[in-house]
Amino acid sequence: MYKTIFISKVNSNSGNLVHPSVYDNLCFTVRQKEVITLSGLLFKYNAIDPNAQANGKMQTVNGQLKDKYAGRIWQIPYQEFNNIAITWITTF
Repeated sequence: MYKTIFISKVNSNSGNLVHPSVYDNLCFTVRQKEVITLSGLLFKYNAIDPNAQANGKMQTVNGQLKDKYAGRIWQIPYQEFNNIAITWITTF
């Protein structure tokens, strides 16, 4: 999951994610016998609101769905979501 989020970044301002190989090495380094190591990832993501066009926040232009502006104000067509993933590493 971490690698998917890492490669999904659309610009360099998307936070301070370390390279997946660094993340893997960190997880490997902290392993201890008979200890459960938890790793968590909390992230936000956006998706187009399924009702954005009906609510006047997007428009179809030449067969393409495009953002809509009312005057100079962008009509935000996205919904923001939070997600969390937790994994564990065990060595017995």
